[in-house]
Amino acid sequence: MLFFILIVFSIIEICQSSILFRIESKIENVSLNSAYFLGTVHVAQNLVWPYFSNDTLDILNNSDEYWVEIDPTDPLVRVYVNRCIIDQLLPKQLARLRVKTWPRFLNDTKRNHINKSTNPHLIAEWRHWIINNDREMSFDSWRNSTITDDTILDHRIILEAYRKEKYVGSLEKFSNTFCEKATRISKLNPFLKKFIRELVSYWYNCDLLDEALNEFFDDGETDMKIRNEQMANNIRQILKSKADRKILFVVGAGHLFGNNSINSMLDEYHIKQIDSPSENFPSELCTQEIFEGTTNEIKAILNDTNVESDDNASAA
Repeated sequence: MLFFILIVFSIIEICQSSILFRIESKIENVSLNSAYFLGTVHVAQNLVWPYFSNDTLDILNNSDEYWVEIDPTDPLVRVYVNRCIIDQLLPKQLARLRVKTWPRFLNDTKRNHINKSTNPHLIAEWRHWIINNDREMSFDSWRNSTITDDTILDHRIILEAYRKEKYVGSLEKFSNTFCEKATRISKLNPFLKKFIRELVSYWYNCDLLDEALNEFFDDGETDMKIRNEQMANNIRQILKSKADRKILFVVGAGHLFGNNSINSMLDEYHIKQIDSPSENFPSELCTQEIFEGTTNEIKAILNDTNVESDDNASAA
């Protein structure tokens, strides 16, 4: 059960048609040019982007700076991601990857092709090469990636920002937490992963995500609280130093709701959710009856998971 909840929460973090908040200063004689939060979900962009409201698209177009949790197009971030992937592979998977990439490794490092992929010294060098390979690519190669239906929503927002020549900054540094979440999601079977992402996007598009979070998640989770505190501090500094700029903060929607949310920590600002209904998402799908049906499906899966866990425990 806990494993399944962590998977869903990672997707809401790792996305009414938009979760959009306006930020205004409470401090006398201090005003902001334009500052907003856009909450996202970690799903394929084609499940959410087509339903963004005109208000959301205007803010995306008019903002001078985008501040995101992590910029995945940054070559240094790519190195961390590659290390995470390599470290999570099983020995057999690692061996297959090494065999597949060995000729290119030898070529890139100008080695004789008679060198064996079982040499411990060369294996260590190969690991360094495979992890750092993306770093050799130019920024442009990542930032001109083709947007497909499966491009993750957060990544599309970042790519659109670069194409409009906006500034993109990161609110966090890559940590083991991101690696652990990616690992949890990768272990989920493809059908269940697809079901969860479609469900989360439905909650998002119908402005039911806050209600879903209240139904399933504890916002007192220590890691989330620490991350929110760190991001809130960074956001506070950005707003103070760039009050004349049009700023858009793009973070997982799960960070914007609850008693320990980023919003609740920025108590020197008025932060109000904007009503931004979609002109494209069919409103008849957004009923309490359908919402309850989807949450019951999740609860049934959780119950099945509990039964399976109990059976495993008994077998042990």
